[in-house]
Amino acid sequence: MKKKFFKAILYILPLVIIVSIPLVSAYEKGGGILSRYIEFIDDKSPLAIDRVNLGTNLIEGVLDGTDKYSYYLDNNEYESFSNEYQDASFVGIGISMLEDEKGAYIVNVFMNSPAQRAGLRSGDVIVSAAGRSLAGMQLQDIASIIKGPENTSVIIGVLKQGVGEPVNISVVREKVDITTVDYTIYKDAAYIRITGFTSQTGIEFEEVLSKVDNAGKSRIIIDIRDNGGGAVSGCTSVASALLENVDIVKLDFRFAGFLDYLYRAYENDREYDIAVLVNGNSASASEILAAAIQDNDAGILVGEKTFGKSLVQITMQILDMKSYEKYSNEIGISNMYLITRMLAMQGKSPADDEWAGAMKLTVGEYLTPNGKSINNKGISPDYEIEYDGPIHFDISVDNMLWIYDKYEVGMASEEIKKAKQILKDTGFYNGTVNGQYDMETALSVTAFQEAEGLYPYGVLDYTTQQALNNRLKMLSAYKDAQIELAYLKLTEEGGEE
Repeated sequence: MKKKFFKAILYILPLVIIVSIPLVSAYEKGGGILSRYIEFIDDKSPLAIDRVNLGTNLIEGVLDGTDKYSYYLDNNEYESFSNEYQDASFVGIGISMLEDEKGAYIVNVFMNSPAQRAGLRSGDVIVSAAGRSLAGMQLQDIASIIKGPENTSVIIGVLKQGVGEPVNISVVREKVDITTVDYTIYKDAAYIRITGFTSQTGIEFEEVLSKVDNAGKSRIIIDIRDNGGGAVSGCTSVASALLENVDIVKLDFRFAGFLDYLYRAYENDREYDIAVLVNGNSASASEILAAAIQDNDAGILVGEKTFGKSLVQITMQILDMKSYEKYSNEIGISNMYLITRMLAMQGKSPADDEWAGAMKLTVGEYLTPNGKSINNKGISPDYEIEYDGPIHFDISVDNMLWIYDKYEVGMASEEIKKAKQILKDTGFYNGTVNGQYDMETALSVTAFQEAEGLYPYGVLDYTTQQALNNRLKMLSAYKDAQIELAYLKLTEEGGEE
């Protein structure tokens, strides 16, 4: 099933610059045909015009006439949006989604989230929420239905793996901390999965590279398939960790209030053989990373043509009309943008009830290091191969460890038995699979930790259990034609060890 990229519940668009402008209601100024239309409707309609919300309704209509990435947010949506960007966390059920004709296709289920505990998996399709059909709805609207106050529940209708009859599942909303980067060892390479880009992605990526270096791996497969983008700072930090003394991306603004900006990588003492996995749902910030790797000949792209979105958005808070008039008179200027800039310089901030919401607006475009625009075009991989199966690293599989305790010699647990089975399946353990943690188990765990670039001390801690789960999820990755081709090309170009 081919899926169209859409704005995900968790991730913001490539560039987020939060500024503020006042909402000016054109009809109040008495000019032009717009005010005449409003007067006509007000005179002829049996229903009174909602003049309280008229300004925001006008803004919504104008934004609908620009592009599909520009839209209005009310104050609650803006607050949620800002929190996710700043903190890489949110209150919800713990999934990222793509558009599906039936509702919302689950791309990723985050570890230790309410969604994972409820049994949701990548590939499931949510068709209803809170008693409402989601077919044909925009994803930000679906998100607003699924999200809600912490510790409340929502009933969602789910098509398991997109087929059959919907199953109703009750999920409790909780605070979910987003981890966007994780990895495991796959054959003689390090496999790194990036599910989105937040302000913390660069830090997470550096931590993973340290483990890769400790494991002695120089071949890396970076998987950004079904990655709808995120914060530009996240993807440029990842690129900076891989590139040296080259351009990453140029932001070309239409809005005179922002200067064009060139992101560049500088000194770097790391050297890797790099393959990047992409598909039609790799978009926005993901394409910045992919283009930076390809244009600078730093690695190869494997998979399918990317989505083709290189537009840049800013997010702007909107003052209501009454507040605009107040601050305009106070400061003595009428320029919409300068009012809030002047307030900020004076250390002043409008009260919460003075905002009419916010808008996300396209103001520019990013260009690849070679100066290309890929908007509505996408990026063609160096090695194109189709694959329509699951991304194995994103799915939950049977016999995964439930991470809630540490284990060492002398302990017994059903989780120890599951860990020994994974160690056996991955070639680190040859003994009897039972729930006893003996010295043979500890030696196997130590060998596994060394292979993963972890501290090798034989204790089955939380990090090691997560690494075992990651290995388990990748046991069937040989069925993934794109991973296999990427690995083959890395060994061909880098030579056999």
